[in-house]
Amino acid sequence: MSADDALENSRKPRLGELLMRQKLINQEQLDNALNAQRGTVKKHLLGDILIDLGYITREELTQKILETGRIGEVLMATGLITPDQLQKALEVQQETSKLLGHVFLELGYISDEDLMQITSKLGYFLVEAQIIRGNQLERALDEQRNTATRKLLGEILVDMGALSESQLISAISRYCGIPFLKLEKMDISHRAINRLPREVVERLKVLPVNVTGRILTVAMVNPLDHKGINTIEKMTGLKVNRIMCTRDDFSQMLVKYYGEN
Repeated sequence: MSADDALENSRKPRLGELLMRQKLINQEQLDNALNAQRGTVKKHLLGDILIDLGYITREELTQKILETGRIGEVLMATGLITPDQLQKALEVQQETSKLLGHVFLELGYISDEDLMQITSKLGYFLVEAQIIRGNQLERALDEQRNTATRKLLGEILVDMGALSESQLISAISRYCGIPFLKLEKMDISHRAINRLPREVVERLKVLPVNVTGRILTVAMVNPLDHKGINTIEKMTGLKVNRIMCTRDDFSQMLVKYYGEN
């Protein structure tokens, strides 16, 4: 299947059905938009057509896309990338198995700041999922803006007691589609451990878990650390597959497999 087909299949029915379930559009409006999409020489995205037809606003579309956690669609909805750029990035992702956000950065389509703004939308996802309250998010965002250390939003929310670390990790897992696993229940390979020195593991807060062929699976406290992923891939010559872990899990496994500092 081509990247065009993959994009079409993943977007058209699911997005339309999502918007209908939320009563933002009806079946007749979806059918009209799909017919308009088929009638264009150059393929237009379904969301753009729905906006052009006046059935939905861009703000409504962006919010629903954010709830699905699809970073490519979020970036398009906010005007940071074009449909052609998304298709190119999907092709590269299919060839390299890299994270889509990572591909956008490498292709120069977005900046680190753009990606930070998008990932900060996790806060709104937490509110929509009724994990935190809106006033808690506002307080955390104010603190993030006013702190010199530029702490991660999730870390601030945990520190202020808005949610537990396990709840945050579970939410990030749902939002980003990254597995969250308990390390103590995993069979961690010493061959993988030997791939990374303690200094790197402690600095990046990553734990090598398994090596399969040219893929190194690592558990990460911050799975959105694309610079850390780059460092690991350059150091090992392997492609990184991420899973998520809590800080406590990481600290315990660090001592178990690398010893006391």
